[in-house]
Amino acid sequence: MTPDQVELTKYLTDVLHQLRLLQGTVSKRNKTKKFKAIASILTIVKGRVDATYQYVKAGGHADFSVIIQQQMYDPIIQWLESEIA
Repeated sequence: MTPDQVELTKYLTDVLHQLRLLQGTVSKRNKTKKFKAIASILTIVKGRVDATYQYVKAGGHADFSVIIQQQMYDPIIQWLESEIA
């Protein structure tokens, strides 16, 4: 694996871990429409991150960079954290 690939897989692993923590938090909350919607969004985002992770592990890192992924996922995670809190 190239250094770029290693850096990107590490970042995506961290994002997956954050999303799992958020899913655990949401599952403990009341089942209002808001938290059901947040759980759905988390599932979709987690699926996208996992697909990107699998693609990068397979050697397709040239299309992605850590900066692009951070700009895509960090705001979503921050927004979800603020909505859950």
